[in-house]
Amino acid sequence: MTLQIKSKMKPKQKPKLLLSVNHALTFGKYNGHTILKVMRKDANYIHWCLQNIPDFKLNRNALLLLPPETDLLKF
Repeated sequence: MTLQIKSKMKPKQKPKLLLSVNHALTFGKYNGHTILKVMRKDANYIHWCLQNIPDFKLNRNALLLLPPETDLLKF
């Protein structure tokens, strides 16, 4: 007779990496640029990333540096 134990524990999910302002982007038009540099040049791009890329999460310090979301209309 063999004893089988069924675990009710869920497998550990991979923790989400919180990105700092010193993290270099590895995609898009700002590939190779740090988040801080992109924030200063094009904050709307960072806002877009936060809203559209599920794994794009900023740490608290980076979020505090991010200016409020704005809709920049260029004429």
